[in-house]
Amino acid sequence: MDDKLEGFVSNLLNDEILKCVHVHGGLVHKVFRIYTKSGKKYILKQRLSHYSALPSLYVDYKKIFYEKRALEIMHNAGLEKYFPKLLGYSLRLNSILMEDVLDENSLVCDDIQLSRQICEKIINAISDVHLRTKNLKQSIHGDCDKRIYRLNIKYRILNHAKTLQLAKYAVKLLCKLKRNIILGDVCPKNIIINKSRTVFLDLEYCHRGNYEFEISYVLAHLIIQGVSGMNPSEVFEDFFEMYLNKINSKINYKMTLILCLSIMLYRLEKGAIPYKTNFTVDEKINLVSKIRNFLNQKKGSFDSKILLQIMYESKN
Repeated sequence: MDDKLEGFVSNLLNDEILKCVHVHGGLVHKVFRIYTKSGKKYILKQRLSHYSALPSLYVDYKKIFYEKRALEIMHNAGLEKYFPKLLGYSLRLNSILMEDVLDENSLVCDDIQLSRQICEKIINAISDVHLRTKNLKQSIHGDCDKRIYRLNIKYRILNHAKTLQLAKYAVKLLCKLKRNIILGDVCPKNIIINKSRTVFLDLEYCHRGNYEFEISYVLAHLIIQGVSGMNPSEVFEDFFEMYLNKINSKINYKMTLILCLSIMLYRLEKGAIPYKTNFTVDEKINLVSKIRNFLNQKKGSFDSKILLQIMYESKN
């Protein structure tokens, strides 16, 4: 951490910094854990101007403002237990300072074997966030979030499935639906669970989008990572039904299943799954082929058992 960042943090905390440790921050961020004389810990997150793995590729370092705005909206909606507390923001340094939600009892979901109980906590939390923000009219990125909405669909759904019949069909339906605030990147690496809280991290993709996308995205990641004692069909059916019961709303089953498979294709074929899976390289190649074949048909059986069939055949 350089002198400018240290000065920014010191002024906010009015506490002596004892130690600063650089922790993993992904492709476009530096993240520091800060220890102070009073015994407290904090997280400092700075957005970079270039991808760490591709220094020649520029990114908009000012986008950390949108994460700051999303955190403020969530806290103003009374949802502070689900998100880190925002302590400070610097536009000049492209940085935010937050509470450190990680303690000795916390579980980072991409480091563990998922269980039904953990997944239920995730679904309960995301349902509560959706219920308590559904009447909010704010946009996070401006222009009613139209640009980030289009980029999200292009990147997360159609990037690897743009020529596939069912994926195009699902996106066509999706774009006609009502839009509400969604978190945008609810996957295991961005979820921390402890005895009292389920906490969502990295809100830079938070925008006005579709609940149908959000639950499909969550389910796709749970299926890929695997849930102890549950097959893929059970993961989809049980947690989709649980989500519907919680939000007391109707969501198109067929479209959700297609979106779930399209997002799985994006994660598997992209080759940058940011958490552990149980797939060998050959199994992953086989699974990608099976998903592509299913999504490229004009009609098909839209039962979640197709997930079990696809996953089982890919393992054999």
